[in-house]
Amino acid sequence: MAAYGGWETWQQVKKIRLGVHSWGWALRLKFRSKIFSKIKVQTFPEQPYLTMEPFPNSPYLGGFHGQKVWIEDSSGKIQSERLDPRSYFSSFRRKFYWDDLDCLYFGAYALWNYLTEPFLLHHPDIQLKELSPWNEGGRSWRRLLARFPNTIPTHSRDQVYYFDENGFIVRHDYTAEVFGGWAKAAHFSMDFKEISGLIFPTQRRVWPRKKNNQPFRGLTLVGLDFSEIQVDLK
Repeated sequence: MAAYGGWETWQQVKKIRLGVHSWGWALRLKFRSKIFSKIKVQTFPEQPYLTMEPFPNSPYLGGFHGQKVWIEDSSGKIQSERLDPRSYFSSFRRKFYWDDLDCLYFGAYALWNYLTEPFLLHHPDIQLKELSPWNEGGRSWRRLLARFPNTIPTHSRDQVYYFDENGFIVRHDYTAEVFGGWAKAAHFSMDFKEISGLIFPTQRRVWPRKKNNQPFRGLTLVGLDFSEIQVDLK
């Protein structure tokens, strides 16, 4: 927490706002490659809540709050919504195609997780255990196993975070279960910048994770570039 600006500072964060540019093969598999290509996002660290716009296109906004997603128009009128969206991903159709609300749930919970690191790891219901160090590219990274409860929307119950010598999370391993048990990912963060006393990576790349725990960098599942990051304090 000290590396990211300190626990006391994070407790004062009310809202995080930023621009997101995303691409990659993951959503191409669902025939939705451009759904998050350029959006504005705002999220709230203390609860799983995030909005993005335009979504799925102008003038609509997509919203996510825990176990609910919705799309509203410019007047705030709900156009469509879905309760317990995660339960829908086991259907046969979703193996091949995602609708707007499927995409919204995946993108929103994932961004909320990423943008609230490492604040999220202080959640009292997340169990933490330090693992043996991992050597990659001539560098040694400390590893932390995080076991998430079912009450937190996230990729998978068990996830591993890798910390460099500065205390930054430079790699994050998980299984993107909404895609399937095969979707084992190695998620790398880079280009860290200070915003209002807090530290955020501004580039993220997600690659498949091979059986030997090495990333396969020849296929980018998700690329994320963050811009215009702003932090609103309480």
